Amino acid sequence: MDPLEEDFELNSEYHDVLAMILNPVTWKTMISVVTLFENFITFWCNKILDGSNVFVAGSYGEGMSGLSEIMEIKFDLDVMMTLNTYLVVERHFPCNRQNVELLKLVNSHSHPGYALVQTLCNAFEESYLSANEWRSRFEKLNIDEILHYLGGTDTLFIPLNHGPAVRIDFCRSGFNGNVSGSLKSMDFVFGIKCNEWPSVADEWFERNRSKWPSGDMIAHVVEMGCDLVPSGLPGNVGDDKLWRISFVRAERHLIHSLNPAQLKTYVLLKMIFKNKELGENFHNTVSSYVAKCSFFWVSEEEDGSKWIESHCMKYLWLCLRKIKHFVDEDYCPNYFMRNCNVLFGKLNIMERKYFSHLIDNYTSTECFKNRITCLPVMTGLKTKYNGLFFLHSMIYKSPYLMDIARRVIKRHIEEMLENVIFLFVSIPSNERDSIEEIRNLLCEFRRNAFSFEICKHNYSPQDHIIRLFTCVQIRLENVAIYRNEVDRKGRFELLQNLLSQTKLTIPNLCASDIVQLAHVFFTNGLYENTLKIITPMLWTLESVPCFRMNRMNSVRYLLLSFILNQADVSFASVNRPVSNIIFFHLEEPILTFDLRLELLLAKVEFAENYQQLPFYSYVNVHPLVYAYYLKYKCCRYLGRNIDSCKVCKELEKEALKDTSQDYHGLNLLGCCLFECGHFEDAVKVFALSSRKRGQHKSVFFHTAILLRKYFKDR
Repeated sequence: MDPLEEDFELNSEYHDVLAMILNPVTWKTMISVVTLFENFITFWCNKILDGSNVFVAGSYGEGMSGLSEIMEIKFDLDVMMTLNTYLVVERHFPCNRQNVELLKLVNSHSHPGYALVQTLCNAFEESYLSANEWRSRFEKLNIDEILHYLGGTDTLFIPLNHGPAVRIDFCRSGFNGNVSGSLKSMDFVFGIKCNEWPSVADEWFERNRSKWPSGDMIAHVVEMGCDLVPSGLPGNVGDDKLWRISFVRAERHLIHSLNPAQLKTYVLLKMIFKNKELGENFHNTVSSYVAKCSFFWVSEEEDGSKWIESHCMKYLWLCLRKIKHFVDEDYCPNYFMRNCNVLFGKLNIMERKYFSHLIDNYTSTECFKNRITCLPVMTGLKTKYNGLFFLHSMIYKSPYLMDIARRVIKRHIEEMLENVIFLFVSIPSNERDSIEEIRNLLCEFRRNAFSFEICKHNYSPQDHIIRLFTCVQIRLENVAIYRNEVDRKGRFELLQNLLSQTKLTIPNLCASDIVQLAHVFFTNGLYENTLKIITPMLWTLESVPCFRMNRMNSVRYLLLSFILNQADVSFASVNRPVSNIIFFHLEEPILTFDLRLELLLAKVEFAENYQQLPFYSYVNVHPLVYAYYLKYKCCRYLGRNIDSCKVCKELEKEALKDTSQDYHGLNLLGCCLFECGHFEDAVKVFALSSRKRGQHKSVFFHTAILLRKYFKDR
C-alpha cells in the first residue's frame, strides 16, 4: 500500500461528512438546474437583445454553490454573455458569413494566453478591437435593460477592471437578502465566442497522458472552442488591445465529468481556499484558479479515472504540493496552454519563499490529516448533523435507497424550478404578453430547442416543466376568457376545449397542478366542478399525507420516512411533495376579495420600496391550504353552511402546520374564521400572521376590515 494512502486514509465518519457537504446525487442535480437557468436567462435576454447567449461559470456553474451555503460564505455568480452576431476565427473561415461580423484571433507571442482581435471589415488596413471600443458597442445595445432585469430596478452596478464587465452587487443594492440567499454579487462579463480551438492550445490535446481526460472528453472540449475576454494584460493599464483567451466552458465540462473520488478531492481543495487556511496574504496572491490548475494537472498526471474515494486525502496532498512547486518555480502553467503562466507578475522572491514554507508546514505528513479533519466546516457539520450520519451511510450502501434519494432530490429541484418559473411569469404587464411567452417556451421545450446537458446526469426536468408551463398557460388563458365577458356556460365550454387541447389529465398531475386547475374553474363561478376536482384529491391525502418540501431539512425527513416506513415512492401520485402556488397580478380581477387585498398591498409595498426585485411582491400559498380555502368558499357560495364550517376546521388544521412563507395562508384562514363567526379565533390567527411577517401590511388591513364589520354588525 502506498505510504501516503495509509497515512491519509479517512475513516467512514469523515466520508459521511464529505457526502453531506456535497454528495454526487445533489451535485448532478444542481448541474441540471444550472443548465436550465442558463437557458431561461438566455431565452429572456433574447427578448431584449436578439442573439445573446448566457454562460454561467464559477462555483455556481460547477454545481457547487451548496458548498458556500454550508460554509456560510457569500459567493459570486460569474456570468458571461456573448452575441451570436460576432464570430472569432483563427485558421478556419466559415462559408456562410451572413448576419455575422467576422473577427480574427491573432495570438500574442510576447504574452502567451493573450491575443489581439483583428477586425476584417477593412481589407486595406490592419485594425484591432480594443476593450474600450467593445464597451462602446455594448453601450449602444440594451445592456442596461438586461442588467436591471436580472438585478432589480435600483441595483448597484460597479465597473470591473478596464474591460466591459460590471458587477451587480446584491449586498449593497436593494436586493433583498431573503431572495438572494448566499449570493453576494454577480460578475457580468461581455465576451466573444470563438467556435474554433485556438492554435496556442494545440499541445493540450496532442500531449501524451494516461486515461484522464478520456478521448471522448477531449473531443467534446475541443469542439467547444474558447472565449475571448477583454481583460487586457494585468498591470498594463495603457494598452487595452489584448484579450485573454478563456477556457471556462472546457473547465466546466471537465468539472462536470468528475468521478466521486475526484469530486471529493476538488471539494476539499475548494474548502481550503474558501476558508483561507494558508493565510490572508497567501490567498490574496495565489488565486483559487491556481488551485484549479493544480487539480487538473494532478488528475491528468495521476490518472484521475482510477482514483479511489478512500484515498482522496492523498490526491489533495498532491494538489497542494503541486501548488508549492508552482510557487517555487514562479510558474503555474495554464492547464490548456502550457506556455501561459497564471502566476506571471504575482510573486516576489520573499513571497515565494514564505508561501512555499507555509505549504510545507500545512502538508507535513505528521499533521496534514488532522488539519483537514479539523476544518471548521467538517467539525461544524459533524456536530450539527451527528444524528443523520446513519441515514447517509444507509443510503450510500443501498442501490434501492440511492434510487429513492435521486427521486426525492429530483422532486426538490422541480419545486425550485416551479418557483423560478412562477416568478418569471409574474413580471409581464398584460396577459397577452404572458400567454405569448408561455406558448413560446412550450414550443421551445417540445422542440427540444433547449440544449440540456443533463441526460448524462440521469435527470431531465423537461416533462415536468412542460406540464407546469401548461398549467400556467391555462391560468393565463383563463384571464383572457374572463376579459372577453363570456357567460358561464360559454366559459365552461372554453375551459373544456382548453383542457382538451393541452391534454392534461388529473390522474397524472401532482397536488400543485390539480389545485391550479381547480382554481381556474373556481374563478369562473363553476363551484360544483371545482369541488369535483379537489375533493377526491383531499380524500386521498387524508390517508396518504402530502410531504412538504419547504427547505433542505424536508428532503432528509422525506428520506427518513421512506426508509423507516417503506412508503410508496411513486412520485407520479398525488401524494408526492408539493410547492407553493404563486398568484399573478394579472389574475387580480378574478380572485376573491381576500386575495385581491393581498395582491394590492403587495404592489403598494413594492411601489414604496421600489429598489426590491419585481417578484418580491408576489403572493403565494401552499396548495393544500388553498385547496381547503377553495372548498370552503365553494360550500359558502352554494349555501352549504354546515359543510363550510367543517371545511373551515380542516383549513385551520392545514394552515397552522409548519410551512414556509405561510403568512398569506394564515391571512386567508383568518378571513374564513371571521366569516364563520369565530371572531376571537380570527383575531388570534391575524396576530400570529403579524408575528411571522410583521413587515407586510396586509394583515393590518384584514384586521381593520374585520373590526369594522364586527362593530358595525353589533
